[in-house]
Amino acid sequence: MLMDAESVEGVRQYGEDPRNAIDALIRSMMVTPLVRQAEGRYLDRVLADLGRMMAADRALLVVREEQGRGGGRIERSWMLHEGMVAPTGADEPRRLLECAAVRGEIEHGRVVFLEGSRGDCAGRVLVRRGVRSLVLLPLLAGGREWGAVLVESLSDRADWATWSSGLAPVAAMLGGILAARQETVRVSLTESHADAVERVEGMGSWTFDPEARRLWLSSEARRLAADPEGPDLAEAFGVIAEDRSRLKAWVESLCGSAGMAPAELTVRAAGGGQGSSLRLRFRGVCALGDGSGHVRRGTVTDVSARDEGDRRHQETSELFAALLESAPVLVYLGHLGAGGLRITHASASLWSITGSQDPSCLETASLASRTHPNDLSVVRERLEKLESEGRFEGAYRLRNADGNYSWVYEEIRRTGFGTDSRLVGILLDITERKSFEANVYASERRYRAIVEDVPVFIVRFGADLKLNFANTAFLDAFGFDHQQGPEGHSWPEFLGEDEIRQLGTRLAGLSPSSPTVDHEMEMVLPGLGVRSVVWSERGFFDDRGDLVEVQAVGRDNTEIREAREKLIHAAKMATLGEMATGAAHEINQPLNVIRMAAHNARRLLDSGEENPELLLAKIDRIEGQVSRAASIIDQMRMFGRRSDRTPVLFSVREAVDNALVLVREQFGNNGIDLRLDTEIEGSDNVLGHRDQLEQVLMNLMVNARDAIVSSGSESGHSIRIRLVSTDDGGTILLEVSDTGGGVDEGVQERMFEPFFTTKEVGKGTGLGLSISFGIIQEMGGRITVTNQERGACFRIELPAG
Repeated sequence: MLMDAESVEGVRQYGEDPRNAIDALIRSMMVTPLVRQAEGRYLDRVLADLGRMMAADRALLVVREEQGRGGGRIERSWMLHEGMVAPTGADEPRRLLECAAVRGEIEHGRVVFLEGSRGDCAGRVLVRRGVRSLVLLPLLAGGREWGAVLVESLSDRADWATWSSGLAPVAAMLGGILAARQETVRVSLTESHADAVERVEGMGSWTFDPEARRLWLSSEARRLAADPEGPDLAEAFGVIAEDRSRLKAWVESLCGSAGMAPAELTVRAAGGGQGSSLRLRFRGVCALGDGSGHVRRGTVTDVSARDEGDRRHQETSELFAALLESAPVLVYLGHLGAGGLRITHASASLWSITGSQDPSCLETASLASRTHPNDLSVVRERLEKLESEGRFEGAYRLRNADGNYSWVYEEIRRTGFGTDSRLVGILLDITERKSFEANVYASERRYRAIVEDVPVFIVRFGADLKLNFANTAFLDAFGFDHQQGPEGHSWPEFLGEDEIRQLGTRLAGLSPSSPTVDHEMEMVLPGLGVRSVVWSERGFFDDRGDLVEVQAVGRDNTEIREAREKLIHAAKMATLGEMATGAAHEINQPLNVIRMAAHNARRLLDSGEENPELLLAKIDRIEGQVSRAASIIDQMRMFGRRSDRTPVLFSVREAVDNALVLVREQFGNNGIDLRLDTEIEGSDNVLGHRDQLEQVLMNLMVNARDAIVSSGSESGHSIRIRLVSTDDGGTILLEVSDTGGGVDEGVQERMFEPFFTTKEVGKGTGLGLSISFGIIQEMGGRITVTNQERGACFRIELPAG
């Protein structure tokens, strides 16, 4: 309701005569057009004009939430000054309307003038709101209270007492506006409710006026119609020709001499865009129209789905009955009364499971006679639990038609209580399941025996690293009590600091596609000291690929490791022994030079010739040759030492240089040219043992020398060592190639096998390349052999450190 016209001038200006101002306000309200969609603006304008007219500070429209003495809410408000702070306590208007003195005036529809000086309920409310004077206009219409308008002043306005009787028409008009609004809302809700009911029920409504030949259809009825604009029901709903005459006769009979009784008729129709024929049920009555005649009103419902549902329900019932008859599970019905358990019906599986066709075989006495003696307690418990708890579940052995015992599972439910309760139960043959469970249990016992008796460590820990299981070997080795087990311990407790740091990296590398990782570490075992243990860790993952548990299997590798270290050291000694002749020659050369220099120095001193410079030169030469011999001896001594167990970072180039010191002079005497080509960018460090890599190089170079010597050629031979890094710097490549004629393909396949050699008897152990293979593999690398143009090439790939 919009008040678009300008307010009457007399309303805007406070005049000395209240009646003139009130009349101007009423005229303004009457001549202003009301627009339903803008009702709020209309009420705001009226409140503003009323407040200005009375020179008030505030004007409030309070609307009742419900009829009677219920609460109220402030719907609209006007204030004299923008930004004026509203009083606290939003419930004060509601309390004012409930004060007894005010309540009596409102019920009689009288405008009330109040002052804050009153000592009653209304006065206290005004004081709390900071109001000195107030005029209350009750809004009544249709015998109902819709709310009130409160006009408030922060100062004393005794003159407002003369306004009370004149404001009654304003209150009556505002009450009518609120009543009309509520009626509009009620009608809208009623229509919406009716539409919602039709949609939920799948039912439309119709009205047919035979005199005007006019048909009205609701929205749901129009959805069912084939031609919603048709002149009658038959045309509108596309009723088939065979049923049209019946429908027309039925519509006419609704207002026949038999009275205005409801009736119904089901016909077949094409329907509105349904793609198939419908079955429509019409219900109708005869009713008075707007004029003097009668109209037909009723509903139309699509019952096609109901008929189809009834048919499917019948089919489902028959299918369910057939399923019960053919299913391997026995279903039975009965009751529990004063006479005990009585079975009245059972499905066709009764014979195959119990060996009887009489349902009473499932009753307590008969069932006990067919139950295995060891399971009779279960049958006795059956009746007790039905009586006390109303349900029973259990498994027992029952004699079948073959005279053998089968395992059965039974479940019974009582559907009611009292002297005669109904029962429904099932009986299922679980013999195969019991057999499977027995096999699984036996398999578990065998598996546990293997796990407990195997002489290796087996532990399982979760993603939180807490131990879940440890076998006997682990418990014994680490001094745990067998009864308590590993409870309360975590895996890192058994690891050193370096291993704990590496543990996270290893576990992060596990995945469903790569669930295992092997590694060797040193652990302190009570009573045994430091031991070398080889562990294989396998991760187990959930459906999302998250790690949930790790199983670690460990083997004490100390003896094997010590034996391998001894073997490597023995191979070193063998290599040193093989190189002893050449080393002696290399040491003999500086000794000869030292002897000659010392002899010349003595002669110089004996002659009495004073030549300090020449004498110093002789001494310098002696020192240089001593250093050369000491270098050879130091290198042989370092080469012959046992390797440390802990791998460290070292330079591959230094290992190559040290190996060359021991063989260069001897190979030169054999006419073999040793060449070193280096193409390293950045660091050439790797993780491992430098003396072991030197041993590998010595083995390869000695084998290359032997191949060259056995080839028969006397000149043009060389051994080339090539040291390079890959483009990404992640791998160090070391190649040792010779001109000794190469290796046969059949020999290449067995080259790294232990005790395999192509040398003459007594000239080779067959362990050199096998040990070299193990050393490179332990460093995380690999070694391969190929043939080149004039000889063999051994290629070593090592991960950069």
